[in-house]
Amino acid sequence: MLLCPSDHEILDETAFFEAVSSGVDAVKKGYIVTFGIPPRTPETGFGYIKVGESCGRWSRALSFTEKPDRSRAEGFLREGNYLWNSGIFLFRIGDIVEAFCRYMPEIGSSIRRGTVREDYSGFPSLSMDYGIMEKTDNVAVVPLSAGWSDLGSLDALYDAGKKDRAGNVIVGDVLPENCTGCLFYGNSRLMVAAGVSDLIVVDTPDALFLSPRGNTAVMRDVVADIGVRKRCELDRPLEVSGPWGGVSLLHGNQRETMRKIRIFPGSTLPSGLLESTRGSLYVLEGQAVITDTKGEETELRRGAAFSLDGNRLEKLENSGERLLEIIVVVVRGDSGAGENCTRRGE
Repeated sequence: MLLCPSDHEILDETAFFEAVSSGVDAVKKGYIVTFGIPPRTPETGFGYIKVGESCGRWSRALSFTEKPDRSRAEGFLREGNYLWNSGIFLFRIGDIVEAFCRYMPEIGSSIRRGTVREDYSGFPSLSMDYGIMEKTDNVAVVPLSAGWSDLGSLDALYDAGKKDRAGNVIVGDVLPENCTGCLFYGNSRLMVAAGVSDLIVVDTPDALFLSPRGNTAVMRDVVADIGVRKRCELDRPLEVSGPWGGVSLLHGNQRETMRKIRIFPGSTLPSGLLESTRGSLYVLEGQAVITDTKGEETELRRGAAFSLDGNRLEKLENSGERLLEIIVVVVRGDSGAGENCTRRGE
């Protein structure tokens, strides 16, 4: 299995697949394979792989160091036998499951039980790099020179984006006047900027972000601070969609939210998207069946209302032949720390 993050850019696909082919040789010998990028700068946002004995087209990995400070990263570059960890992995299923069972047993046992979906919310917030790669000695590394970029930050998006004559990267409905070297990421409304340089502006329906270029690493601290403040923007997504339908935010603040739920005929809202709340549910179109934790079912048709009253709903399904549309209105206490009606789904 080849595991690739979704926010990477690879310009030379031929070189990439040649590297993957080299990694297959190591996988056949029982190694977990990662792909290392020749470092260009002492980057502190990447992990580093210390390269050991060469085995032809791949080498044994001696150690992993995840996101070192700048002085240590500079030392790695001087030594010359370190590569950036790309976060791309190649392995046999049995080998990676065994590694999870040994180094991250809570996840490993869930994989063996086949209950990952049910257990996922309780998993430790720990990447595979920390949980497995830093601990195991059964890792091979393949050098990767394929025009790789990690688009995991807004600065990286600017670097990789198509620029106009003034060096601006523009996404959305944006009118820049005398602006240079900026990333403008708009949404559904017009964005106008005048006389600014080297700035990142991201406009979304629930938040506006502005920062000088080169400073977007602070985003992690900002997100952590939003969590401490229990801001609803962090844990209440504007929209969740899937093959079952979708949930979108119509109105929201720290006191109340209004969402529209759409469920296709014969489909069920994924477990976990409905939580205990204070509020009401209204059926706009279609036919719904609600099941509570006691197994009691309530059938609702167009125009019907249902009081949530702090009770957890076990199931919400579309029992009709038409699209089911529901409005959910949730009211929180004065602290704004009450539970959400909907939360981030799978």
